[in-house]
This record gives sequence, C-alpha cells and structure tokens, in this order.
Amino acid sequence: MPDQTGPSATDTPLEKTLQVLIPDLKAKRRLGWAVAAVVSVTTFGLTALLLLDVFKGDLPWTIVLPTIGVFSVIEINRRVARSQQALILPHLVKTVDLTYTSNAKTFLDALPERLLPRARSRKAEDWISGTVGGRPMDMAEVKIETAGKNSRTLFRGLVLHFQNAAPMPAFFLAVERQTKGWLMFSGWIKVNDLVRVDTITGRSGETYGIWLSRAGASQQQHPALPAVLDVLTNLETRIGSDARLFSATSTGEEMHIALAHKRDLFHFGGLFASQDKITSGIRDAFDDLNVPLRIFSALLD
Repeated sequence: MPDQTGPSATDTPLEKTLQVLIPDLKAKRRLGWAVAAVVSVTTFGLTALLLLDVFKGDLPWTIVLPTIGVFSVIEINRRVARSQQALILPHLVKTVDLTYTSNAKTFLDALPERLLPRARSRKAEDWISGTVGGRPMDMAEVKIETAGKNSRTLFRGLVLHFQNAAPMPAFFLAVERQTKGWLMFSGWIKVNDLVRVDTITGRSGETYGIWLSRAGASQQQHPALPAVLDVLTNLETRIGSDARLFSATSTGEEMHIALAHKRDLFHFGGLFASQDKITSGIRDAFDDLNVPLRIFSALLD
C-alpha cells in the first residue's frame, strides 16, 4: 500500500498558496472582462451610430473609435495580469523566506555601470531580497533597450547581487560580442579601461571575455579565479533553467551576476490566460525564485 504518512503534493507551500489565492485570481479576471465588455460595447456601439451618419463628415471616427477599443482591451489585459502578479508574487517570495517589492529602480541605480549594456531605456521590476545561506542577497528583473523608433532589446533577464561567502578574486566577465565595437566605437559594454587576460567558452557555446583592472592584471592571478570562472560560464548546466550567463563582476567582497532570459520572468495571467496557463506560469515563477539558491550552491561547491 502507498505511504499515507508523507506530505501530498497539495501540502507544499506553493500548492497551499495557490489554493488560497485562486479565487481572488479568478475575481480579478472576471472584473477585467466586465470592464473590457463595457469598453467594447461602448466604442463599437458609437461606431455603429456614426456609420449611420457617415455622409456628414464623421468617417474618421468610425476608424478611430474601434482602434481605441482594441487598444483599451490590450491595456486592460496588461493591467489584469499585473494585478494578478502583484497578488501572487509577495506570497511566492514569502514561501522561500524572502521579501518582495514591485518597483526595483533603487536596485537598478545601484548596479555597477559596466555590468549591463549602456542604453537610454533601463527598466527594473520585481525586486526580491533577503538572506540565502546566511548571506544577504537581492535580485530583480531588468530590461535594457536602445529606445527610439527601431528599439532593440540589449538585455532582458535576472540580475543578482550577493555578498561572497568566501574571499574571491576581483574580475569582470561578459559575453565577448557585447564588448566588441566597430572601428573607433566601443561595444555595448565598456571595457576600454580594463585588461583582457583570457577568453573562455562555456558549455552553451557562448564565448566570454575575462577582464581585470590594470593593477590586478600585473599581479599574480588569484588561485581561485579559474574555478570561479568555470562555475560561472557553465551555470546553465547547473541551475536547470533557461537562463544564460550574460555578465558577472566581483569586487572580492560582493558579486553581481546578470542572467539573460528569453521570456519575461514572473509574468503570468491576464484576460486571455486559462486557469491552467496561469497555474503553470505561477509554478514557473516559483522555479525562477530558486535560481539564486542553485547559483549559491554551485559557487559554494
């Protein structure tokens, strides 16, 4: 007979959180649909009335009003998703003994300048902080774009900051193609004031440049540096995530790690998401919360 004494799948902190909050998630979706229905009926109803009066110079409004209706529904969908995320994320973060703040501007402003590409549009949200393994840490989702008419995303993913558990070498590591410019221009990440001491290829096939300060490059290499770089450039094989190392920097006492991700993290819900899809998105978000735990484990090992 199966063991009846062990905890069931519904006894986990995540499942208990879902059971409590699912009704509220559904209520936010229903409210969103109600507002979307009112907006749709209003805009398209006005359009129909204008069509009856089309020869009196109101033709442009028969185009403008439906467009307003469509964009309004898109915005309502975004707001419903964000309200569902704002409801769930603090509870998810609490299950792993961390704290949550939606606005991460302070976190972004405190990041080392060279860690991420230089660009006009810099956004950060979902700031998560606390202690892991007795060491303070925080992380946030960051997006860097060139902005403008043909905006290009230079980085999207998770940035982690933590105190080193043991003395580590000071260094800078980044995806090599991000540091290469054209002719007299530098790359998206500035390394002109550093000395490149090595190039390393991770298991994913990505090539990374290793830089030290000019003073550090002239000194004997820290004995721990090769081991630390090996762990960092092979993180994706150890953390079990879709994340890929983008850059990392260490002052010796603290470290910042930028992990690029193809999808928006901690994002789920909305008008058009089924209950199964929302639940799946919440579980993905919970798994993303455990990424720093796996990184700490890899570095400590």
